[in-house]
Amino acid sequence: MSDPDVERPPSRSQSPLPPAWFEFLLDPSLLCKHLSSENPDPSASQLIVQFLDQATRTTVNDQNQIQPPADNKRNRALRHLALQAAAFLRWDLNQLEASLSNHHTNLLLNELLRVARSPTDVKHTDIDLASIPDYTTVALVLYHRWAIRVVVSSSFPVKPVRTFPNNMLGNSQAASELAEALLKVLRDQLPDSVCILENCVALGRPLHLPSVESLGDPEEGVHEGGLLVSAEDITCQVQYDLGTLYFHQHEYQKALKAFTSSYQLIKELRDPIFCKIDTSKLDGYLSACQGLAGIAPSVKPASLFDEVEQSRKNNYQGVVDLLVRDNLTAQVPTSYRHFLQQELEKKTRKEDRLQETWLQVCCCNAVCDVVQGRPVQPSFTHLIPHLSQDMVHFLLKVCKQSIHGRDQRQHSRMVDFIGHVFRHMGGSVVLESVLETSRDLLTAQELESIRKQYIPQQTAIPTYTGERPQTSIGSRQQQQSDLEQALMQTLNPKTIQRLVIELHGMATDSAYCVPFHKWEMPRDYVLFLRDHHNTVGSVTHDVMYLILAKALHCSAMEDFPAARTLLSHGVEQVRALSFRLGAIVHNELLLLDITAHARRGDGRKVSQDLVQRVKNQLSTRIPDVPVRKELYENMAAFLLNIREFEYLFQSRNTVGVYKNSYLWLSHLIASVSKDLPMLKSFRQPGRELWDFVVSVFSDSTQYKRGNDGKAMAMQRDLAAAPLTRTEFLDFLKNIQDPVCLSLMISCLAKVLNILQDDSNKDISNDYAALWPQGLGNHKNATVSKDSVTLVLRELLGHALSINPGRPSWLKTQADLNYAAGQFSAALQFYLQAGMVCSDYFTHQVPKGVYDEQVYKRMIKCCKELQCHTHVAVLCQFLKEVDYSTAFKVLQERNSYDAMDEYYDYFWDVDILEYLVNIHTKKGELDKRQAVLHVLGQQELNSSNSEDVLIRAANARKSRFFRTLCKLYV
Repeated sequence: MSDPDVERPPSRSQSPLPPAWFEFLLDPSLLCKHLSSENPDPSASQLIVQFLDQATRTTVNDQNQIQPPADNKRNRALRHLALQAAAFLRWDLNQLEASLSNHHTNLLLNELLRVARSPTDVKHTDIDLASIPDYTTVALVLYHRWAIRVVVSSSFPVKPVRTFPNNMLGNSQAASELAEALLKVLRDQLPDSVCILENCVALGRPLHLPSVESLGDPEEGVHEGGLLVSAEDITCQVQYDLGTLYFHQHEYQKALKAFTSSYQLIKELRDPIFCKIDTSKLDGYLSACQGLAGIAPSVKPASLFDEVEQSRKNNYQGVVDLLVRDNLTAQVPTSYRHFLQQELEKKTRKEDRLQETWLQVCCCNAVCDVVQGRPVQPSFTHLIPHLSQDMVHFLLKVCKQSIHGRDQRQHSRMVDFIGHVFRHMGGSVVLESVLETSRDLLTAQELESIRKQYIPQQTAIPTYTGERPQTSIGSRQQQQSDLEQALMQTLNPKTIQRLVIELHGMATDSAYCVPFHKWEMPRDYVLFLRDHHNTVGSVTHDVMYLILAKALHCSAMEDFPAARTLLSHGVEQVRALSFRLGAIVHNELLLLDITAHARRGDGRKVSQDLVQRVKNQLSTRIPDVPVRKELYENMAAFLLNIREFEYLFQSRNTVGVYKNSYLWLSHLIASVSKDLPMLKSFRQPGRELWDFVVSVFSDSTQYKRGNDGKAMAMQRDLAAAPLTRTEFLDFLKNIQDPVCLSLMISCLAKVLNILQDDSNKDISNDYAALWPQGLGNHKNATVSKDSVTLVLRELLGHALSINPGRPSWLKTQADLNYAAGQFSAALQFYLQAGMVCSDYFTHQVPKGVYDEQVYKRMIKCCKELQCHTHVAVLCQFLKEVDYSTAFKVLQERNSYDAMDEYYDYFWDVDILEYLVNIHTKKGELDKRQAVLHVLGQQELNSSNSEDVLIRAANARKSRFFRTLCKLYV
């Protein structure tokens, strides 16, 4: 029977322990043996840290004073072991930076400078590299290479450092301060580092890299010898490091020169010793520099994705061909393709020449989705009806090029996709033409199936002769019902005309067939068409009725291309029949173009043709042609949005402007806006606008004498009220110009302030000085405060939907919520106002945004929300600290905030001492200790200079506001 101990695998406790640091100190030869083994534990980097930590340990003497590490034989030996471990890594800064802190690397390289006998009595820039030994030159190069790499890496975003518990906070802060001090030294000596490395490049000779053997004995120091490194190897690495610094300093021409040199040298190196460059990063840097310098890239893209990105930088040249290739290889991520499509869509709004490229990219992405088995995006489905015939041919061409040989699943998906495209296209002739080009892609059976399913059989449009077809009553009624159903569904104007002609031919009682009650038409248009029935004829009357009704419906659904197609056809139909009916259609086309421009909201420059059409419409009035009020409303708002203030100001005496409320209101707004922001006081244009706005919300109080001669009050709606409150609000929501919006917000806020008559609830606004201090001509009228509040709230919501980052609007919204007692919402908008104008509280909020009144209101909000610690912190923000309020709220037992978690945001010593006192009385020792810890922070020492105290307070303010944002925003 075998011994069980022999067969049992060795336990964890039986495995050899890794050597301790002092074993290498006792036996220096052990280091090379250990590091030469496979996967040594501890590794070379870990040993460097252990050696340096032991060599730099401080001691405490009998007087409890900290003594610096002694320069004795033990510590010198430990530092020498650290150098040997680094030499074993061949001084690879990539490995050292990955596993060592900047503090340890600094200790290591300074020790190398010491043993390499680097001159200490002269600046490094005064040293002639050609006259010193190789090991001294290498030590200088290594140190200054590391210095510029640290400076460059410090500018990159890093992962936030985790929060330490209180007992470790001091060590954490000390380490942070030490790192900042080291970084400051390296930044100050950055010009010297650049000079040393440039001199090394100019030296142009091979150097010996210190090795484990050449480092010698700890007492003797380094001597000649080591690994011989070619000049090209050294130059390649140094040029790369210099290039990264130049790139960091935005000196792109210098960076380009350095990276080009490194790129050319690295291709010639074989088994480099000193050069450790990530070639992909080098390619990226070089491409970036060439792009910024306007030079064609010399680096060949490594992948199809790189080629697409390079094409994007070259204004999308050849991007479509690359995407077609990617449909087969799938190298470009789907998210990137969609980003490319969205970027092109935004650019097409400013550059029409990219329109075709954008459509082709959309087609390529849609086909890519099909090939990879994803559903077609709804945005592309919506785009299909608007594709030209050439673009559809291009789409089918891409389909052919994107299918792998005999992949039946892909072919099946592609057939379904082509059917999907045909289903959403219109025009049988176009479909038939497109289908003919699909013969190479589809089988005869698939072609016939698609033809029967998606291409309706064309019937000749009959000429209406007034004779009814000779069919049975039942079949005629069924056919009429089918035609009416088709008429209800189609948006093709030619199909509408054909179906109307057929229906007129089938009418049983009269030539007027009315299946049109499904759509609503303005009453003025219905009456106008009825009056001109005999002029244009029954068929044209019905066609125009349908075209107008369907166009209005499409416009309401924001299907502007379909509405424009219908109206354009309508213009052609009535051009020679009725000038006035043509004017109605032209008016609807104008309204459609204005509405489409407003809905885009993309900042695309408005066409001068549209501006001229609006001005012509305002200056021309055609008798007996009904004009919808919506047209005047949108024209007035359109001119304000494009800042035609001078034109609107000069239009005061234009016929119809004074009589039309929308045009008159836009004239009044433009009269004030054109002089802003120079207009600083109340003037006549402001008076007229003020009277107009107040009259919208007024009910007049008039008096009449009774039989006894006494005056009797008589209430009625103001007869001269230019607009109803709903119409007034709808018009304001059409305005998008920030100046006009700010002006109207200011006017309404001032009206509300007068009605509230409470200075504690005053609402801030941009142009308070423009308005009178009373209602003026309407002082005897009853002005609805609730209506003004509602309209102001709706207008602010509209304004913030256009520009949610305007501080003055956010502050006004906060004041409005504060006046209404909505304290949580008020605090939210106060914080947003400060956040957007201080870059998330990274610098101080302007006093114009956060004044004393805002701080007091924020205190009131927190107090109402029973967040008493928040109140106490905010009391410090006032010009004169409100100690009475702070002390009172800190005594509250029930607080809906984290209480002692916010003690770190206090900087006022009196409040902190008060907290120590009340926690001592209550026996709350943990909270008392937390306050004492805050009091012990050096920056709160009252002996500090005023500048230090101010910076400490500002830092706490910023952190506190960011904390509140996480809670309320």
